[in-house]
Amino acid sequence: MEALVVYESLYGNTRKVAEAIAAGISSTDPGALVRVLRVDEVTPHDLSGGQLVVAGGPTHALRMSTAQSRRNAPDVPAAGHAQGPGGSDMGIREWLGTMPDASNGARAAAFDTRLAFPPSGGAARAIAKGMRRHGYKIAARPHGFVVRGARGPLRDGEEQAAREWGAALAREH
Repeated sequence: MEALVVYESLYGNTRKVAEAIAAGISSTDPGALVRVLRVDEVTPHDLSGGQLVVAGGPTHALRMSTAQSRRNAPDVPAAGHAQGPGGSDMGIREWLGTMPDASNGARAAAFDTRLAFPPSGGAARAIAKGMRRHGYKIAARPHGFVVRGARGPLRDGEEQAAREWGAALAREH
């Protein structure tokens, strides 16, 4: 199995979830080729052979981030994140707009990081919808992982929940 986990992260929380999802896939299928890439690192070639693409990002103002919401985010660190001072303006929304159509049989799953209360919204459903528009078969219901505050950290148990979700994706392959 080949899997690509793509993420946008401002404060590192979504990156941690992406890495935990990848670890869950790998633990269930030790022979799997699993890569984790920021949205600004993904090339069309990266998507050409992937049997499973898992994509996620943070929830901003009830939905996927925008260039404006990323610019308005307070105290965004630069290193290792999709956007920040000196970083790329590429976020999950922009990536979805440029991704190539799926190859035959490619599956996808979407996740987000969000606050715990329901009015905080979520980005995962829109991410899944964007991938479906590009011909990906959605392999699982979009999933949200909870952060304690706008900057995080992740709520206790969320990294483990992400590993379990990744493992479930691998078992469904």
